[in-house]
Amino acid sequence: ENIEGFALLDANFAVVLNDNNYGITGLSSTVKVLPIGAFVVTSSAPIEPNLDYTKSASFAVGNAIALAGDTTNKRLFAVNGQNNSVDVLDVTDPLAPVSATPATLDLAAAATDAGITLGAPKWVTTSGSHVAVALDNNDPQAKGIVALYLLSDLSLVATFEVGASPKMAIFDLLSSRIFVANEGQPSDDFSNDPEGSISVIDLRDGVNVAEVEEISFAEFNASGIRAQELPAGVRVHAGATVAQDLEPEHIAVTLDNTKLFVTLQENNAVALGSKDFGVKGNELDVKADNAVDIRSWPGVYGLYQPDEVGAYRFANQNYFITANEGRPRIYSAYSDQVNASDLAVDNG
Repeated sequence: ENIEGFALLDANFAVVLNDNNYGITGLSSTVKVLPIGAFVVTSSAPIEPNLDYTKSASFAVGNAIALAGDTTNKRLFAVNGQNNSVDVLDVTDPLAPVSATPATLDLAAAATDAGITLGAPKWVTTSGSHVAVALDNNDPQAKGIVALYLLSDLSLVATFEVGASPKMAIFDLLSSRIFVANEGQPSDDFSNDPEGSISVIDLRDGVNVAEVEEISFAEFNASGIRAQELPAGVRVHAGATVAQDLEPEHIAVTLDNTKLFVTLQENNAVALGSKDFGVKGNELDVKADNAVDIRSWPGVYGLYQPDEVGAYRFANQNYFITANEGRPRIYSAYSDQVNASDLAVDNG
């Protein structure tokens, strides 16, 4: 299983997204709806529950990227990266999902409203009354948008300009603000490298008078007033400013609704340091030779590079947990990836 996404559909069902190595094997992504009972275990923590697909529903969504549930109207939204659409499924019977009416959100209406040519949808999220979609500009280095739709009839309410390459969006716990992680990805040749940022869409006074604030990382640049606060473990590419190189990936809102936790995957931040693959419990297979050889490798270290992030609260303290993907940057002008056999050996 290659589990890429997870969402709660309602109190009884969960949804998982298996990407099937889309683009490698040629298979469509598979979305599975499972009874919550599949995750119920009786052993004490820590636990590693196994997924039980008995009595589950399964359906294909081309290159599915993100999922969001609408408990009130019994719908499931799935970002379809193959068709550049947001598919809408009727899950009145969660174990027999069918295409809803309409079958997709009207992204063309969002493009017209924003006055831009759209690129790909990147994320979908829901609140009590709205569904929001983060959308790339056709020029990925230009500013993207967030499109807001009514859950009741899926009509477009408004669009909001956000930063470049919006990767993820999330409502706060009161559904009064939308936070957007603008990745600011560079062009393949690094000739255009926009700044990463966080957009805050403030809906507290109403959608029609909503304000958008963009939070920049420029204060952490070498000449910025917070330059000394940048932890040493944060990776910054030498050819860019800090603001250009920081690429927000995912956001979690604390349960007291006062703070955000933001992962910067390519920068190995929230600064997590390195992982020692020589330590028991951190074994891995390092060779691409079609053989399985999982063991310790003393002296070999990796970066966590967190992707998704979640927040929880315990004993009046906020905590976050991260899914550490360990993803290198690979561009025509620059790549983190190299075979160990090609590295120079330092015997000093």
